[in-house]
Amino acid sequence: MMTPRERMIATLEHRMPDRIPIQLGWRDEVMDAVKSHYGVETETEVAKILEADMQRGVGVGTRWPEYEKRINGELNGPFGHIGQTVLHDARTFEDSWGVVERVSEDQKYLEWIGGPFAMTDDLDAFAWPTAENLVFDLDDMKQRVAEFKKQGYWVMGSPGVHPFKQGWRMRGFENFLADYVANPDWVAAIQERFLQYNLMLTRT
Repeated sequence: MMTPRERMIATLEHRMPDRIPIQLGWRDEVMDAVKSHYGVETETEVAKILEADMQRGVGVGTRWPEYEKRINGELNGPFGHIGQTVLHDARTFEDSWGVVERVSEDQKYLEWIGGPFAMTDDLDAFAWPTAENLVFDLDDMKQRVAEFKKQGYWVMGSPGVHPFKQGWRMRGFENFLADYVANPDWVAAIQERFLQYNLMLTRT
């Protein structure tokens, strides 16, 4: 039987693994139901039972100083773990990317309300993160990666942001789709910003 690391490397190299690699990515309410089904308390126990491969990682954090000054509450529930955030009211919050969302009345979904480019095309109207905003401990990361590899795990890094999803969240879904036709240069420009942010994380 392959280790998770061997399985992922074989897959990426287009060789036949012993089975398809498994990654867990569920809503909190689904994870709670699975934990209840198996009679366990933690996500780590669920991952072990289901033999998930992609469960170890190290990442580079991003600090948002001006946003952090405005944090005024915390929000968590079946809709997800938001954590400390900027609350506009009991159900409406703003994240560090300037995206405003509202929790549905049944506490299960998030409704998009607005974003920093909903009313402007000026990409410089948003304070994009720079290398100075990154938070990491290189020695600690090296040690953790070495230990995970020794244990046979596949190690994941900082995922960054998805260029399409983050684009529509900051612009608005319908507006962003329309931009692909009416304003393709703007779409290319914002996706270049996302690319540079993601590269900044991966090269650190």
